[in-house]
Amino acid sequence: METWQAKPLGFAIVDETSRGNLAVHHVSILEDGIFASGLWDLPAGIPKKEIQDRITHWIIVGTSDGIAATKKICGETLQSADLSGLVGACEAEEARLQAEWEKYRDFEPKKRSKLKPLAARNWPAVQDDGDAAKLLKKVGRRPYVDQTPPDM
Repeated sequence: METWQAKPLGFAIVDETSRGNLAVHHVSILEDGIFASGLWDLPAGIPKKEIQDRITHWIIVGTSDGIAATKKICGETLQSADLSGLVGACEAEEARLQAEWEKYRDFEPKKRSKLKPLAARNWPAVQDDGDAAKLLKKVGRRPYVDQTPPDM
């Protein structure tokens, strides 16, 4: 199976529903926002290829139940993305860019002297379990549309 590193399209969130089905949510993160771009409620006994088609090229984020259900269907363990690590890497890159700007800002022409320094984003603290719904809520995005059934 190809992994998300080949060409990531966004996040594929996997979870097990209260009925024992596998829920797969696609979340696309684009410059103009975060969008739910797919939602599947896949029953037990679904062919392995159906799952693979929905997770290939997506960064997998899953609950422990979702990862276990995916393993049961596909016969292989998926590695859930480390959202805390992602946020930490973004913070480190922002700090590096800010330090570079600070180092060279005195060389800017005088007409640019009134520029404001870069404003770093306030990244939310991420739970160790990689709960994508909580992450989206912290950045002000709704993880589900209003009519989504509660067990999804």
